[in-house]
Amino acid sequence: MNLVPIICPQCGAKVKIMQGENTAKCSHCATELFIDKNEIVHVLKEDTEGKWKKALVLAERYVKVGVYDKAYAHATELIETKPDDMRGWYYKALACDALMDIVNNKLVGLVPKDAAGYIQSNQLAEKANAYAREWSASATEAIRLAKENPNDPFTKTISEYVKKKEKKP
Repeated sequence: MNLVPIICPQCGAKVKIMQGENTAKCSHCATELFIDKNEIVHVLKEDTEGKWKKALVLAERYVKVGVYDKAYAHATELIETKPDDMRGWYYKALACDALMDIVNNKLVGLVPKDAAGYIQSNQLAEKANAYAREWSASATEAIRLAKENPNDPFTKTISEYVKKKEKKP
């Protein structure tokens, strides 16, 4: 079967579908397209703004109550929806920072007594390192976006976070 190019009516991106397929999803704006005889017959636009706002509220709340794995998931969703918004990166950095501390605290209390204990210790260390790398990337991106948007009210929040992290031993 051949690929059939179709232009998304929402954003103008090219959407490639297999000939004979009757649905496609725009990889750029997530609009769902229903196709008949290689022509778009119905468009279902995903409410990305509503989805993003919900993810923002949830990421914010989960950070406040200390449920960092869920805050991480919602922050990731924020970034996937709007990668140029500093808030997603900020909440992901906060979640990674906390998750890294949680894993490191488990490591401190772990005294391996056998091979299984050493394996668990190594797995926890790898997990802590992965969170550290994600924290670094997320914090760096949040700072970059804050510098690009100095008039955004959220820039102050990021600046305060950076100052607090600089003081932390």
